[in-house]
Amino acid sequence: MAGVASSGAPVELSGWGLFPRGACHLVEPESVAELARALDARGTIPRGLGRSYGDPAINSGGQVLGLTRLDRFLGFDATTGTLRCEAGVSLSTIIQRFARRGWFPMITPGTRHVTVGGCIANDVHGKGHHAQGSFAESVRSMRIMLADGSVVSAASLQ
Repeated sequence: MAGVASSGAPVELSGWGLFPRGACHLVEPESVAELARALDARGTIPRGLGRSYGDPAINSGGQVLGLTRLDRFLGFDATTGTLRCEAGVSLSTIIQRFARRGWFPMITPGTRHVTVGGCIANDVHGKGHHAQGSFAESVRSMRIMLADGSVVSAASLQ
């Protein structure tokens, strides 16, 4: 597929628990346009850094979109701490870039090696979830690409 990094041959993928495993066709787009071109009508699963337990980012015999190359910051408001970014940005990168400026993610799971998209998709929580809630508490809005390539926006009700 032109313009989209692909492994060609199937790649064995697993979640953090290393089980189950599946042979998947991994495609790693670097832009939203490449992402739209890479969608496969037979089924596509997005994947971040693979830290989920189980199989939420495995598509045995099918396509997996590795989103870690979609890792750009799109905007930051230093007054409110509001960050706009692509789904493939890791919490590690956010912490490295913004902690020294006095900002830290409100919700962090047991590892910082997860993507923002993965945190949203799995609605992760931190150690203080009983008081702070889950990652969704810190998401004001998001844009989501649907299977047909169209993009919709969703805003928080908070």
